[in-house]
Amino acid sequence: MAKTQSTPGVYIEEINDFPKAVVPVPTAVPAFIGYTEKAERGEESLRLVPTKINSMAEFERLFGGAPATTFTLSNSDEAGVPYKLAVKDYFFTLYRQLRIFYENGGSSCYIVSVGGYSTEDGNPAVISLETLQSGLAPLRKEKEPTMLLIPEAVHAPVRANHSNEDQKATYQLQQQMLSHCGGDTKSRFAILDVRMDGASSEDPFYNIEPDITRFRKGIGSENLDWGAAYFPWLHTTAVTKDEVGPDNLDAASEIRPGPADALYATAMNDIRKYLNLLPPSAAMAGVYSMVDNSVGVFKSPANVRIGSVMAPAIEINNSDQKDMNVPFDGKSINAIRSFPGQGVLVWGARTLDGNSLDWRYISVRRTVIFIEQSITNTVESCAFSPNSAETWTSIKTSISVFLTNFWKAGGLAGATPEQSFSVDVGLGSTMTATDILEGIMRITVKVAITHPAEYIALNFQQKMSEA
Repeated sequence: MAKTQSTPGVYIEEINDFPKAVVPVPTAVPAFIGYTEKAERGEESLRLVPTKINSMAEFERLFGGAPATTFTLSNSDEAGVPYKLAVKDYFFTLYRQLRIFYENGGSSCYIVSVGGYSTEDGNPAVISLETLQSGLAPLRKEKEPTMLLIPEAVHAPVRANHSNEDQKATYQLQQQMLSHCGGDTKSRFAILDVRMDGASSEDPFYNIEPDITRFRKGIGSENLDWGAAYFPWLHTTAVTKDEVGPDNLDAASEIRPGPADALYATAMNDIRKYLNLLPPSAAMAGVYSMVDNSVGVFKSPANVRIGSVMAPAIEINNSDQKDMNVPFDGKSINAIRSFPGQGVLVWGARTLDGNSLDWRYISVRRTVIFIEQSITNTVESCAFSPNSAETWTSIKTSISVFLTNFWKAGGLAGATPEQSFSVDVGLGSTMTATDILEGIMRITVKVAITHPAEYIALNFQQKMSEA
């Protein structure tokens, strides 16, 4: 509205020609829940406080270093086996997982520390699924995280006589992760691991079916499109040769030769191999971040080499992956496979809702989250604005510009913007007169999401020489 001027002179009024822009939200911000050596910033406790970090050095400054895992080395009664190696105390892996995350392209992330490596009385702590679950509630207040991981969930101890019960508890926690993503926040994606016995993976006759079946039975049927699972675990290089030594052996170990002894060296290598066997979720969070930052959230985090990994814990073949990828119940598990000359590759791109034509692919679910959150943040700023044609036009233009730019980047299907999306808002199209009287603004956005080329068929025809 023009102001009434009472003094002669020149008056300048700047008029905004463009509507408020839709700001794209970040997509590569995982949140890790787990145990850390400490959790403090100066005198401030960071226990159960979601804390954003940008590097491994910042993690070490606020949350400390790796745990000093102790092993017991004893004589073996088995013929041909020189010693028996066992973990004395349950060990924590979040520190090593963060290393793998950053080595695979990770950047900013949130840490929720739920406890330390020792109890208040100085005894070694034990991974508790209930304690890990306590890290979910503080994250509900944070808007920025877009991925959720609890790598230590699959490291929780399993009692000898309560194996099924304890494993079921792990999957109940993972159900809570899916509920957090698809029910509580609707703004993030869960990356899950499948429990795997590290000792069993060394068995040449190891069968993946029991582990896969237990996971599928335990994960439930709700919010499956809000998460993805990966298998198998990975032999990583998170722990270097220099980081393993006599301190990793219990004082009561029966075998404690000098560092030059061949048996001792073999034992150190076995300890390092044990420590480096990690579930793949953190590595995958790094892959998600790398793909998002280099291409975009619309690109599937698949057919990508995983760094700092020597080999999968077991080799998955085509027959194994057939059931993992397209099971009867639709609960797809993405395989990580080793290919000659290519390294260790992510060889799956599906959510746990593999039977859904809408939400079968990770890139589709995460793209829709990105679009919804970006538009929602902008529309929220229009609260209490006049529910009039001027506001509707401004909102429609803002959303259309945002989606056009996303289409140009390759995020939407269609040869033209008109084929890629539509935005409708206003009286007679999305709202009635009653809606306006009740202060309700309804916006309808339709988008054509790109889908990955999961199967590529090549047809060859050879033209023979004519006689």
